[in-house]
Amino acid sequence: MTPSTAGGGEPSDLERLQQLNDELDAQLSSDLLLKLIVELHFDGLLVVDRAGSIVHASSGVPDLFGYSESELLNQCVDILVPEGIRARHAQLREQYFERPRTITLRGRGEIYGRHKDGTPVPLRVGLTFNAANQTVYVAMVRQ
Repeated sequence: MTPSTAGGGEPSDLERLQQLNDELDAQLSSDLLLKLIVELHFDGLLVVDRAGSIVHASSGVPDLFGYSESELLNQCVDILVPEGIRARHAQLREQYFERPRTITLRGRGEIYGRHKDGTPVPLRVGLTFNAANQTVYVAMVRQ
């Protein structure tokens, strides 16, 4: 026991600072591990906020859609959706945030994305959400 906590006293400022530092180190390690997993994932992973803005695109996304990661950041995810269904996609995205859950998307046929050059990209799409605050969702896309 340290002198400041002997006899059941409150921890010192230094001890509280060390505890916060340890918690921060653990969180940073966890965040770094998650980032490594996402980046090493062969499929495309997109993190999209409630407004539809892409806040992260894994290194697999450029192979699928032809956009660089930097071109996608802060863009609306709808640029990856065929033009004819973009309005419907925006509605579905809003409905998803009203009732977030982990799902695999299945359409009446194939699900298509839109490549940078305009060509259709057949996809399989899975969605999950950030359970902690439900302000973002993660989409895994693959051909």
